[in-house]
Amino acid sequence: MNTYTEKSALFQPPRHGLSAIVDHLQYTTAYHPSKLGQLFNQLGQAVMNWLTTGSLPRVSKTMQNGTEVWKVYDPISNCTRYFEQETALRVWMEERYYQ
Repeated sequence: MNTYTEKSALFQPPRHGLSAIVDHLQYTTAYHPSKLGQLFNQLGQAVMNWLTTGSLPRVSKTMQNGTEVWKVYDPISNCTRYFEQETALRVWMEERYYQ
């Protein structure tokens, strides 16, 4: 080994450390979509939901004052309603359907 390679080795970080950093960078950039890509994906999903659901009510379960209730958003009347029982929700949906 000559003097040049001995002295240059002092200034170079260990190869295993660099390869770990490079592997990490490749993993984070190659396998994870960018924030802009995620934003476009969410926007596309929102547009798709808007186009396909139309005037159908959106039903979900939520907690209100410690009680699990049914939350319904009606896009026709632009109202949100809450039902404590599933049967009351079903009655409302049938009445809405026949209006």
